[in-house]
Amino acid sequence: MMLTFATFLVVQHATTTPTVATPVTPSGWSIFSTHCLNCHSQGGSSPLRLDTRAVIARKAATIATVLREHFMPPWLPNSGGPFHGSRITDAERTALSAWATAGADDAPLIAPIAPVATTPPALLANMTVAAGWDIPADGIHMRTFALHSPALPDRVRAVRMTRASAAIERAMVSIDPSGSVLRLDELDPGDGAHTRGDGPVSSAGSFAMLGVDSAWELPDGWSAQPGIGDLVVELHATGRGAAMPATVNISFTGGSPTDRLAEAFAAGPLGAVRIDRTERTIRTDSSPLVVDVELGVLGLRSDERCTSVCVRAVAPDGAERVLLDIPTYREGRDRSYRFDPPISLVRGTNIRIDTVHSDEVAVNHSKPMAILWCARTRTDATEARATQSVIPLQIFDAAEVPGITPTDGLTWFDAIAACNARSARDELPLAYRIEHMTKDPVGAHIMRAQVTCMNGKGHGWRLPQASEVVQDLNAPSDRWLWTEDAIGLSAFVLVSPRDLRRDALPPSSRIPGVWAGMTRPELATPAN
Repeated sequence: MMLTFATFLVVQHATTTPTVATPVTPSGWSIFSTHCLNCHSQGGSSPLRLDTRAVIARKAATIATVLREHFMPPWLPNSGGPFHGSRITDAERTALSAWATAGADDAPLIAPIAPVATTPPALLANMTVAAGWDIPADGIHMRTFALHSPALPDRVRAVRMTRASAAIERAMVSIDPSGSVLRLDELDPGDGAHTRGDGPVSSAGSFAMLGVDSAWELPDGWSAQPGIGDLVVELHATGRGAAMPATVNISFTGGSPTDRLAEAFAAGPLGAVRIDRTERTIRTDSSPLVVDVELGVLGLRSDERCTSVCVRAVAPDGAERVLLDIPTYREGRDRSYRFDPPISLVRGTNIRIDTVHSDEVAVNHSKPMAILWCARTRTDATEARATQSVIPLQIFDAAEVPGITPTDGLTWFDAIAACNARSARDELPLAYRIEHMTKDPVGAHIMRAQVTCMNGKGHGWRLPQASEVVQDLNAPSDRWLWTEDAIGLSAFVLVSPRDLRRDALPPSSRIPGVWAGMTRPELATPAN
């Protein structure tokens, strides 16, 4: 699943005139082999075989249509960088359509023999779901199937799907540690529970997104830990004029314990800094990343009434980078795109999702989401800090959080800024460097920033680590304290001093009660 490009022959004229490089247009069969044959042949992910001259000519009108509408090849974002396979140019798209319509005269009469893989990957888990369900002839359908605690690899490098029919357009594979999805199915076995809303599945909402190319794969040397729980497979299908079987086979390729650990960052409505809706558009700005990462895979999901999608990474300084741009979107493109090589994203970056929809109803109901699978680029800096001579936790005062009251609550960034304000008042070195700060429209709460912990002896007031919060039975029951501990890529730990309960929220979140009792200075160890 690497980038491949059609090979161009270069003709060099050996004359006294300057050397001229003349590209030679590849044959129609060469273009087709590069961009289509991997799926549309024996053993490919598509059930539609297009590997002989006769069948290509017979399907010429369909080939021309899907090429013209940019529905095929299915892994083609218009620009941005991530590709599951080869990227086709507009010139190749036009040439391929004309070639098929003209009869594909250089295609083989007999299907080529597929090469035998010399080192096939070891599939450590292989299971079948949806057996017995027939997809109706018409309409759009979604059903969820759950398997009780299958034996999955501890580390997963790739997930693949084999479909019984082309009516299956994509699948969302999740892990449900709670058992809720199976319990809901027992209560109402109808269409199955919805992964998106009914059951508390993995933090990302989907462990792997499988589109029509039927593959989710991390970069070389990466793997993810799916965790322990029920396997939930959400299938999306479209009727093809006749009832078709929905059976799919899901296989997992194991990873190595020495792989870089990939973690999921959910960019969508949950914890979003801002969501703007107009008559036909939605702009969602995710909560910021809380650590530096490399982005390896981006999974996308919207709905059938979405007509275009653009996903950008917005750096703390406001610089934008297009990650995925699909100007002609179809729901079947809810899938995963792999970056090769991975893209570096610094802490404080937020993911912006711009979608256009067919009507106002879709805008009001759609919740576009992108799942980023990332590997950390460095160890969390809070691990290296000194912890000696700690003064007990103290309360913020109003002067340190101007414009905010205890009933408002604090964002994590507000709490960080308050620590620095206390340090400045006490003439202590600042514990944090805060850059590229952005406040909400009202101007009081800090919603995003790039924060660097200034570790070492002699620094000033800072947030405690979660393990340093001591139980206080007299603390208000609704008081929660922000800490320095990061949970995954997108949240920090909240601790209740009263009963030491813990929770995690994106740093841009604020709830009443998250206010004050969480700062203390870190002092140098006295000299002997």
